Amino acid sequence: MEICTDSQYRGNLLRQSKIFFSLPLILTLLLASSSWVEADDHGQIKAGFAAIDITPYQFETAPVHPSNPFYKFGQPFYDTGVDGLYDFEEPGAFGPDGKPGIAGYDDGHDGMIDNCTREKCDEYLAEFSDDVPDPARDNFDPFTNPLGTEGDHRFNFINLGGFNPFYPVPFIGNRLAQGVHDPVWARAIAIEGSNGVRTVLISADLPGLVWKHINPVRRQIEKVYGIPVSNIVIASTHDHAAPDAAGYWSTALPGHGKAYTDRLRVWLFNAAAAAIRAMEPAKMKTIATRHIACYNSKTREWKKDPDCNIPMNSTDYNLPGGDRYDEEAIQADKRNPKVRNTEITAAQFISVATGQTLGTFINWHAHPDSLGSSNMLISSEFVHYLREFAEKKLGGVAVYFTGTLGCQIGQAWYVPLWSEDMKPVFASDPDSHGKPTRAVAPQDDWVKIRSEGYEVANEVVSALNSKSGFSAQTEVSARTEPLDIAPVNILHLVTTKSVWNFDVEPEDSMISYPGRCMGRFGCVRSDVSLMQIGDLSILTAPGEIDPAYWVGRPESVAHYGGKWGDETYPAMAGARPLLKGPYKAVLGQANNYLSYLLPRSDNVGALKFKHPNHYEEFVTVNKHFGDDTGNKWMQMLGSRYRYNKRKILPKKY
Repeated sequence: MEICTDSQYRGNLLRQSKIFFSLPLILTLLLASSSWVEADDHGQIKAGFAAIDITPYQFETAPVHPSNPFYKFGQPFYDTGVDGLYDFEEPGAFGPDGKPGIAGYDDGHDGMIDNCTREKCDEYLAEFSDDVPDPARDNFDPFTNPLGTEGDHRFNFINLGGFNPFYPVPFIGNRLAQGVHDPVWARAIAIEGSNGVRTVLISADLPGLVWKHINPVRRQIEKVYGIPVSNIVIASTHDHAAPDAAGYWSTALPGHGKAYTDRLRVWLFNAAAAAIRAMEPAKMKTIATRHIACYNSKTREWKKDPDCNIPMNSTDYNLPGGDRYDEEAIQADKRNPKVRNTEITAAQFISVATGQTLGTFINWHAHPDSLGSSNMLISSEFVHYLREFAEKKLGGVAVYFTGTLGCQIGQAWYVPLWSEDMKPVFASDPDSHGKPTRAVAPQDDWVKIRSEGYEVANEVVSALNSKSGFSAQTEVSARTEPLDIAPVNILHLVTTKSVWNFDVEPEDSMISYPGRCMGRFGCVRSDVSLMQIGDLSILTAPGEIDPAYWVGRPESVAHYGGKWGDETYPAMAGARPLLKGPYKAVLGQANNYLSYLLPRSDNVGALKFKHPNHYEEFVTVNKHFGDDTGNKWMQMLGSRYRYNKRKILPKKY
């Protein structure tokens, strides 16, 4: 397990403090007066990459914890939050000799030499000792260290987004961070096409990132660097092991996590600024590939699509002959009908001057939530390992964008095992054909998460290395159009008021006009972007996309039996074939996060909790959200196909 050391925490704390106290106004002036100027010599693509650590290291763990058995309710909080210990238990607190007080002397006059426990530590910081007070430098001071968590008489915790919402009852049902497994990041790509058009793409390891935090950053980037808001995409990976920056899981949290989101806005801008300033003449290569997508437990064979024999509906496994099917591997679709989207799209950018990799754009499709609600460690999950592998093998900065996550698409039961040193692990016995076969990763373990990331990244690296030729003449275009969605689902009407009205700048206020935008909150204005970067087409959506909207699907029937009987799922056209060029990427949770894009034809009702297909219905903001977004896609792509007859809002913009 990769828990950060105390020295790493202190270093990150110092770095983040510097970023935090660089106020946006000061930062803007400094950057605007910097040496970076817009190039006027077009004809050569330019690219820059950057990564900014957005991990909140200043937090305290729950005081009611096995590592802290002597805490009593009502006492002041003096936990460092870094290691779950008090000051005297921090590394270095006892000085070079490692003993409390003066080594070999009974400083506490209790008949015990060099004695120190949580119950009593009179020797610590005794006169003339070499003890060090606050070695972690996390003691709170309103003037010199306002970010300090030690001794401010508050419980400074981080609420993780995803799964359980925060309850205002101490330590009951809440996902409070207990440490850091690996950092979470805001990673940015800045590109200037050979035609002079510039764009910025940012991906943040967060469960969701909503418009009220995204739009101020986009406007600031436009103000300082002149890149239009319409050419900027800021997305989240939907990481369930990161702070809630959307607000859906923190509506009952005092302050709604504003201390973190205020800093987050600055970090997102810093990521874009660093990428823009790093731009240099570059060449680009794009690929599309597939990963292992199924496993046959009888033959022990691993296969890729289209060779996998996966039924459209999970109920088919229970029908006669159901044992002929393969089982999903690496990525699983947990909702009927199963729509397979196992394509990985990637683009590598190299420096013209050095030939070295500047960075890699990677787009794939799975929830970063493999350990479920039991995980209390901050992490970017499998995305950490995916980027680690790509950077190790290719160099530069890897930037990962999540694609179609609807249907709760996430990690499958079967994942091929990878070793810690980035090597595939083979089983001791061959498959049924006598060929070597990969070992299966253990369940519910960081090893499995690592294996998932390495496996996907390996396919990216292999495909990029096997394709020759980079292009320097790469034009860029971007078109962005608004989309108004009303949050009217029962869950949001009752519980998410602060998401729509708290900490919202005037330009981003909810919109009300006759018709669908006259509800309790009105409509939230999101947008959809269609971009072309050389031979790579990119389409965005403000939520978790059912892959049927992207790749389409045929009609199918799920045989539930009993109370639910048979259910027919109609055929749907997908947007992917309509995009230009050979390589196509879809970015979910982009420029807003409004939960699941679910076909209205599949919706069983928000309150039918016992239905086998139920979940997305309860948490999405609107039962028409998926079809409305799909209609917007089709309109922007020039197709007359529509998923329903509803009007696309806004009508004019």
